[in-house]
Amino acid sequence: MLKTIIVLILLLVGIISFIMVILRKGHSYFYKGKNDKYSLKTSRSFKVLIITILSIFILIIFSQFNVKTPEIEGELAISELIKVEINGEKQWISVRGKNKNNPVILFLAGGPGGSQLGAVRRNLAALEDNYTVINWEQPGSGKSFDSVDTKALDVKRYIKDGLALTDYIKENFNKEKIYIMGESWGSALGVFLVNERPEDYYAFIGAGQMVAFEETEKICYETALEIAKSKGDQEQVEKLKEIGPPPYYGKNMALTTATYLQYLSKEMVNNPKINNPGYTTL
Repeated sequence: MLKTIIVLILLLVGIISFIMVILRKGHSYFYKGKNDKYSLKTSRSFKVLIITILSIFILIIFSQFNVKTPEIEGELAISELIKVEINGEKQWISVRGKNKNNPVILFLAGGPGGSQLGAVRRNLAALEDNYTVINWEQPGSGKSFDSVDTKALDVKRYIKDGLALTDYIKENFNKEKIYIMGESWGSALGVFLVNERPEDYYAFIGAGQMVAFEETEKICYETALEIAKSKGDQEQVEKLKEIGPPPYYGKNMALTTATYLQYLSKEMVNNPKINNPGYTTL
């Protein structure tokens, strides 16, 4: 978080300095002739753009210093967005419930790299009546984005941190066990955690459960190719043939898989027989 703020401050200083140069030199900095109306308009637009960017950075910094989760009323209610230490690194969790003495559900977001703070607060709001819902911003995502060097992130690190967070919850909420719920990638991580220490969890709930990862990707690829052929979408057929079937390795893996995943998503959204295109698996 500190590194992010420093970078933003440096960018702000640079932008402010640039704006000062623009204001000092006036319009002559941008056009040659006095009657060059097009360049004059561009100059003004450019200033507006710079000021807009500056305003966005100010809002980002302001939001990070004033971030919170909406309050839940009640003497025993709890509604916090807090930074906790997990294996020596500062990471963020949200804690919400109408009675802090209720059983705890730890939610694991999708990704890796996904943040579902907003979605979970909406989709799991009803659970707050009878449970304390804790949402973990995992390393590399959301407010915990730079808590761990992304080069050091692997499945073992997520498992290690997940178990450490479980210990933190048990100690701070005085629980012998907790419930754990995972969505998409979080459903895989949840299985890994339960497999490591089943004695820590009452139950595991999987949403959008991941099972056979590689096989699932191959099915998605083949399905997209089949649909493209049936529609005569030769451009998409060529794109899919160019990348070939998964698995993929190295850089730009996400962009490569997007070639067929986004194509499938578009088909699902436009299909009236499908009332859940995959975005509300919770």
